[in-house]
Amino acid sequence: MGHPNKKTTRMLESLAGRCVKWAGSQWALEVVLSLIAIWLFVGPFVKFSTDWQMVLDTTSAVITLVMVFLLVRTQAKDTLVIQTKLNEIIAVLQGANNQLISIENLSEAAILELSKRYETIATKLLKEDAPSTESIVSHEIAAEKEKRRT
Repeated sequence: MGHPNKKTTRMLESLAGRCVKWAGSQWALEVVLSLIAIWLFVGPFVKFSTDWQMVLDTTSAVITLVMVFLLVRTQAKDTLVIQTKLNEIIAVLQGANNQLISIENLSEAAILELSKRYETIATKLLKEDAPSTESIVSHEIAAEKEKRRT
């Protein structure tokens, strides 16, 4: 099975976006609660038979599976959009650490190491009561230059 063509991809992307948007709406919650109420109301008339319970179990399992894939697809796209926007901001800001562009491609260990480094720098800045407008990276660069001089 080959990769779907661009038209199919766009159609599926649009469908996923609309489904996720609908699923998060008040109307969707009301529909689900209404269906559960109907199921509970009709249940006593069929004595909550195994078949009746199987209908609910199967339906909810299928809907859950589909929603998981729709949510993951939509979340992955949103994450990519946010990462791209942040990369643009980092790339154009003077004094920003350009090593952070596409940081999401690093290993988790490398990201944790960078995070700890920035946490240490932020803690030092708080102790120094540095102005909040100063760049953490510029402080780090100045500290590195000072180390090289000594």
